[in-house]
Parts: sequence; C-alpha cells; structure tokens
Amino acid sequence: MSETRDVETVETQTGVEIVTPSAMEAIANAEIDKQIATAKRYPRDIARFQHRVTEAIEGDVLLAQKCFYAIPRGGKIIEGKSVRLAELAAANYGNLRVASRIVGIDATAVTAQGVAFDIENNVSWSAEIRERIVDKYGVRLNQDLIGLKANSASSKAARNAVCRVIPQTYLDRFLSVAKRIAAGTGDDIKARRAEALRYCASEHGITAEQVCRVLGVQDVSEIDAERLVTLRGMLTSVIDGEATARTIFGTADTDDPAPPPDPAESRTDALADKLEGTAPKPKTDDEYRGEIDGMLIDLCDGEEQGMIDMLEELTTFTNKDGKKVGTRSEVGKLTKKQLPVIWGRLKKAYDAKQSGGGMPEYDDSEVPF
Repeated sequence: MSETRDVETVETQTGVEIVTPSAMEAIANAEIDKQIATAKRYPRDIARFQHRVTEAIEGDVLLAQKCFYAIPRGGKIIEGKSVRLAELAAANYGNLRVASRIVGIDATAVTAQGVAFDIENNVSWSAEIRERIVDKYGVRLNQDLIGLKANSASSKAARNAVCRVIPQTYLDRFLSVAKRIAAGTGDDIKARRAEALRYCASEHGITAEQVCRVLGVQDVSEIDAERLVTLRGMLTSVIDGEATARTIFGTADTDDPAPPPDPAESRTDALADKLEGTAPKPKTDDEYRGEIDGMLIDLCDGEEQGMIDMLEELTTFTNKDGKKVGTRSEVGKLTKKQLPVIWGRLKKAYDAKQSGGGMPEYDDSEVPF
C-alpha cells in the first residue's frame, strides 16, 4: 500500500487491507470518548452555573466593569459582551471545551479561529476573527504589535465561539447584572467618576474634554451613572482590542503612527536639532494633556470647578502693565509651549501633595503665552 500516513494495516483472508487509526488518533479519540462519558455521568447544573457567575460579578466591581464593551458607531453606542464575560461563563458552564489558534497571517491581516465544544450536548461552534496588522498608511506593524494583534484576535474568536454555544438568555442576564454593579449607587457617583477620569488620563492619555465630547455632555459633572457605565464599556473596548483610544476618543494611536518620514529629511532634521540643542521633547502633546488632566483630577478630587480654578491660577500671569492675562480654563486650549510648563507646575503640586506638603509658589514669568 502506498499510504504515507502512520497507520497499521492488516491482511485478511480475502486480501482486503483494513486501516486502523494511528496511535495519536486512538489517544485523541479515547480522550474525547472519556470526556463525553464523564459529561453524561456528571451533567451540568444550570442553576449552579447561573449562581456562580452572578455571584462572581456581584462580588467584584472591577470584574463587572470588564464584562461589557461599548463602541460609538454612526452616532450610536454599540454594546456587547466582552472577552472577560465569555471567559467567566465558559469556566463555570461545565462540560465545555474552548480553544483558539492562529490559522492565517498575510501581508495585511492575521486570522484567528476560536472553537467551543459542548461535550454534553455534542454541539460545536467555531468563529474566525481578522485583525489588521498594517497602519493607515499601509506600513506593516512591528513584531511586538503583530503579536498583540494575534492575541487579541484569538481572544475575540474564542469569545464569539463561546457566545454561540452558551445560550444567549444566560449571557444577557449576566450582562445586565454587570452593568448594574458597574453603575453602582447614586451616593458614590462622584468618587467613581473621578476615578474613571483619572484612569483615562493616566493609562490612555484621554482628557476630560475628550470624554465629555464622546459622551455628549458639556462638563464632567453631567456624567451620570448611565454615562459612566458607557465610559467603562468604551475603556473595555480599548483594553480588549475591540477599538483603539484614537478611534473612540480621538487620541494618538500607536497602531497608526505618523506617515513614514523621508530619510533625507529625517537626517537633516536630526542634525539641525543636535546643532541647535533643540532635541524633541519625550512627551507628545496628547501625553502632556492626558497627564495634566490626571493630575488636576487627583489634586481637586474630581471637582470640575476646582479643576478649572486651579488651571486658571496656573495659567494666569501679570504683564508689564500689571494686568492679569493669559488665563486658560480648558486643558485642550493650552498651547504647545504652555503644555510642558503647566505640566511641570502641576507635577510639583502633585508631588507636594503625595509627600503631605502644600502648593508650591510659582513665578508668573515661567508661563510662555
């Protein structure tokens, strides 16, 4: 026989060859048969499954906040079940096998496949996800970013497969519980709003102005419990790779850098910077604004008016005529020259607060208006 597979053959009296499974196939089949037999012997307890997942969500606010995502699309907010919720449900459903893998990678995208196999009911679903691995200029991302994209695609593919196997009725119920816990009570909305804005600024460089614009409010005081839940869902979208901070909030995105510079111009600019002693600053404008926002939120405990008053105080200076000028009440209106100076002032105040000191004194001439 001309087969190249690792198989065993047996000659019968009639001359017919019988091909038996290979050792690996036999082991795999035995494992599946054993799992099916175990599933039949110990069937899942739906009541216990619902209780355990609900109990886990209700007992952990951070977990609840990560159980859903929200993405602005066409003037509407699209919400859905996150990777974390699918993982939690799959871990407690019982008699369920879940796997994901990369099945393809080409010049522009990576493709992942997720599979969920309900052993007890003999039902299997698969799902595929494609993630772009080039920036908006068509330049291929570096290997580290491609790895992150592959991991994100694998997680989402597994999530989609799980959400097809586990009945939507249960998942929708868990989603409602997660939103209720994430919303909290009206009594602590102020503290949770400040915490969320601080996280936006420190972790993603998202300013309060950007958050307000996306949520459709004029200032942070209008961010109620419902909008705070939406904001949490948007942050989960960024963390899970459903979207980027740039696409949702308009911030800089590492996946979409500036157009590739001309090599000759780059060398000329670098030499000019070196000769003139004007090497580029390590922080971008968005990074400065994000950190300024975060420090203002922390120093003022999230109080909108307090943040405005402090920013106005830091940006006001006395001109040669003795008049107070240059006041700025919004971080987004700070100029490129003002950003590092105001950042430096706030950093001194922030460090002083951390060490238990008071607000430091500043010279008006420090502010370049």
